[in-house]
Amino acid sequence: MNKKIKYLLLANLVLGSMLSLSTVFAEEEANTAKVNTESSTLEETEQTREKIQTTTEPSIETEKEVDVEEPEEEVEYDFGLPTGRSDLAPRAMAFSARGSVLSITDETLPTADFIDISSHNGELSVAEFRKIKSYGVTGVIIKLTEFTNYQNPYAQTQIKNAKAAGLKISAYHYSWFMSPNEAKQEATYFANFAAALGLPKSTIMVNDIEDHQLKASKANHTENSQHFENILKAHGYSNVSHYMGLHWINENKIKPGLLGYQKTWVAAYPYTPSQQEYTQYGAWQWASNLTFPGVRGVFDISSDYAGIYSEGATPNIETTPGPYIADGRYVTVTNNNYDIYSNFNWSVSGQTDKIHQKTYQARGRYEHSNGLTYYTMYDSEGTWQGYLDSRAVTPASGPQGIYQNDGRYVEITEVNQDIFNDFSWSKRDTTSKHLGKSYQARGRYEHFNGETYYSVYDNATWIGYVNATSTKKAIAQGKYISDGSLVVVTDINQPIYANFDWSIRNSTGSFYQKTLEARGRYEHLNGKTYYSIYNGQGTWLGYIDAAYTKKTTGALQGSYIADGSYVKMTSRDASIYQGFDWKVKAKTKDHFGNVYQARGRYEHFNGSTYYSLYNAKGKWIGYVAAEATTLTSVSGPYIADGRYVTVTQKNKKIYNGFSGSVRNNSSNVYMKTFQARGRYEHFDGDTYYSVYDATNRWQGYFKEDTISFSTHRQGSYIADGREVKISNPNYTMYSNFNWNRKNSSKDYLNQTVRAKGRYQHFNGATYYSLYTLNNQWLGYINADATRAID
Repeated sequence: MNKKIKYLLLANLVLGSMLSLSTVFAEEEANTAKVNTESSTLEETEQTREKIQTTTEPSIETEKEVDVEEPEEEVEYDFGLPTGRSDLAPRAMAFSARGSVLSITDETLPTADFIDISSHNGELSVAEFRKIKSYGVTGVIIKLTEFTNYQNPYAQTQIKNAKAAGLKISAYHYSWFMSPNEAKQEATYFANFAAALGLPKSTIMVNDIEDHQLKASKANHTENSQHFENILKAHGYSNVSHYMGLHWINENKIKPGLLGYQKTWVAAYPYTPSQQEYTQYGAWQWASNLTFPGVRGVFDISSDYAGIYSEGATPNIETTPGPYIADGRYVTVTNNNYDIYSNFNWSVSGQTDKIHQKTYQARGRYEHSNGLTYYTMYDSEGTWQGYLDSRAVTPASGPQGIYQNDGRYVEITEVNQDIFNDFSWSKRDTTSKHLGKSYQARGRYEHFNGETYYSVYDNATWIGYVNATSTKKAIAQGKYISDGSLVVVTDINQPIYANFDWSIRNSTGSFYQKTLEARGRYEHLNGKTYYSIYNGQGTWLGYIDAAYTKKTTGALQGSYIADGSYVKMTSRDASIYQGFDWKVKAKTKDHFGNVYQARGRYEHFNGSTYYSLYNAKGKWIGYVAAEATTLTSVSGPYIADGRYVTVTQKNKKIYNGFSGSVRNNSSNVYMKTFQARGRYEHFDGDTYYSVYDATNRWQGYFKEDTISFSTHRQGSYIADGREVKISNPNYTMYSNFNWNRKNSSKDYLNQTVRAKGRYQHFNGATYYSLYTLNNQWLGYINADATRAID
């Protein structure tokens, strides 16, 4: 499935009990494929459940694709929370914080206005629904769908029987969406199934956004839920509500003020549910373990404050905000997405987005029973603005409001206006002395009087507080100045800007040590110079702080850069230059395969890198484009070989590596045959072979002048001439080193023969090429079959 299913996978990793279930569901899926008897809805559910449960450890890829926040310290609440309602990611059900079941016959409980049910409740009969209704419950909210591939298989029967019992029918969808597009898909899926079941367009449709793992994501749950609601309305279902655990609100994961308090159905399970709580919301689910005499199972139960989920429930007209408390402090609005209320029935008169960063006076406040503080806000003209949650504002030390970082550059445009020392209006200076000059407004105050005051600096010198109406936006970068210099980028981790609002276009790391053209420059008010840079193809790269460049002392080739790397010539078709007037010194075909040292290089304006190459004797080879070479080490690159070699020279060094460390002396392996599995064409002009014996033991690096080559395992032919006597009857004489039999040693036992030559075979044995004393060739025989003649 897509990212959503991957998210669901991660959501279930915490469930060790699911480990064994994954195999069970996989086997069920295989059996289901053989007998195609189940409904498509249940089959899809099993398939999804298997995908969710068969992964118990996250792969690196899964962890990267799931967009979740770093785990936070778990918050403890004095109420229980809903969980375990998903049919795609099942978990153990959570119940009332009291722990034991509750009975509808307990008269101390809060009002029981409506229940909500799902497939977990099964096919409740008409009689059972009537029994529930007899205890005052007049509404039921039935789960229809989850994600985009689950439909409650009992939904049609549950709707039919509840309706026959006289209950008001509403519906809910268990949500997993984390983007507006996913919200659209899930809302459409929900609406289509509701329509297929015949639910009227007036039905209350609930967005159940409750899952703990979904809460941990970085998604904008408020915005996504609003989109979900709008899509349902587009399908004709205009009555939409939202269900969530109270912890979602307490942790600011979702904003009921934007969704509408009367459309918010909140879940919180007290340890001892007895009185009405959370009355500012449209409904309150206060337990998930309520029983009804004569009805099987336990039920979620809620109080209907808005009067929309049940028949006969009395809507709350006004909640008690607590007594008015005189205040008088000044506050600046610092948070968006908060509603401004005209009463404590939560009628919304505006939002903080439109008055963000403005300063007001909180003449009074209310410490509400919901645990929040609400300020009653006035502007400087004494106009009441409404009630505002204290979390939306920051208290200020005075009517000037709070200090806010700014950073813009402004030009003084008015004369005879005061510049202030403080907000007691102590005069510091006058704008007349600064007319036409540009300064930086490092900070500002949005004053209660409706004016904005900048805290203005001339570099490190503070000018004072200036009314924004005496300024205009300055062109901070100054005028464009033609330049044309060639510059080399000297810093690797600095930004290159797209504009002087400091949007980053690139990083200097992409052009480190490259030669670029500064066609123009700006002398910025911040005291820095910025180059407008281009590459050799005429492409504009952005604005770079001149401090991160240096002007090149060369021409188009740029400055000389010390290097020291080793390169192998890997192109036959390039030129080697005498200089950067492009006079050809040689062709790379004459140096193909050789290793040279690039003592220096040039990052040319044309975009290419040119190496200044030297051989091992210090002779300069010329300038060559880097693309004609391959970077290597002083030894050159490893080259696979495979030939067999015989050590034919004594007193030669065998090396451990290319730092000069000696491993052995060739005298100790003289006339032995080995395999050269690879070789190195060294910068010093020599070739070194990486040599192994028949038991796969590495012998070291041998210089080419230490060995001779053979294409066969027997090694090189070595002239001999000694006379030997055949002393062992159990050896074969071979006609070749493919081990074809020619003679047997028993046929020549105790005879004297001549070994005209010998081979030191890769297998470690010595083989003589034997002849009779009459010069008849007998074959190749292992030297162990003979003995020397005294």
